[in-house]
Amino acid sequence: MNYRVIKVLNNNTVISRDEDDREIVVTGNGIGYGKHYGMVIESSKIRNIYEPRNKAFIRRFEKMVAEIPEICFLEAEKIKGMAEESLNMNLNENLVLTLADHINFTIVQYKNKETRAVLMNTEFQTIYSKEYEISKRAVEMLSRDFAIEISEGEASAITFHIVNSEVGHSSNDAVIIANSVQDILNIVKRNLRCIKDNEEVDFSRLIVHLQFFLKRVINKQTDDASDFGQLLLNPNQGIYEGITDCLNEITEYMAMSFDYKMSETERFYLLIHITRILNTKRGE
Repeated sequence: MNYRVIKVLNNNTVISRDEDDREIVVTGNGIGYGKHYGMVIESSKIRNIYEPRNKAFIRRFEKMVAEIPEICFLEAEKIKGMAEESLNMNLNENLVLTLADHINFTIVQYKNKETRAVLMNTEFQTIYSKEYEISKRAVEMLSRDFAIEISEGEASAITFHIVNSEVGHSSNDAVIIANSVQDILNIVKRNLRCIKDNEEVDFSRLIVHLQFFLKRVINKQTDDASDFGQLLLNPNQGIYEGITDCLNEITEYMAMSFDYKMSETERFYLLIHITRILNTKRGE
């Protein structure tokens, strides 16, 4: 595919047009060197292609390239690629811009020895554990590449940017989901006191289930699964005592917080995840 230059932003970044006459941003080592309007870009030099949904993205990209050191964009592209590979999903193109801006701000503050506030808390880190692990690797990479000691706490902010870039997420949704998952986990722990370990595999599965459930609620996607009817559960059955109260409290929480009525199907799926955790505890 042939790409033609519209505007050279720097030696490694060019605003271009593709064969369908769409404006795009193209990056690559030396891709803009010696180029002028209308010239063809060698496809072998292209590292990344950004296909914006609107011109606002290109204008923002152009403005930020003029203000932020290029190495910040290169680091942001590395982190985006690392996250997409680990999460097996495509992330929003805006992630490179938000990360480059954040990295530049972080490096300047660290070099000036200015105090930084941690953006997110441990609850957010637990609920988005995969993204947080990626972010910790990113912090190690940034510390190495910029030759400064960046604290692991910075991984929380990078996690926030990655989660925000996942399809269907907004920054507000990410915070709402994180807080709501923690609220529901607290309900489970309070009703079933034997559950304490957040690192268990079954506990992690419950967190993932709650993330998807809450995302669907926020996006107003209705539950179209078949109804299971009344759940068959003996509330006085040893280790399972309290689970019905737990499900009822979660149902009340969803009604109060989201004006959402949980179906018996949704209660049943929660029951499955909670029962797995209880069975694991019983086997210890």
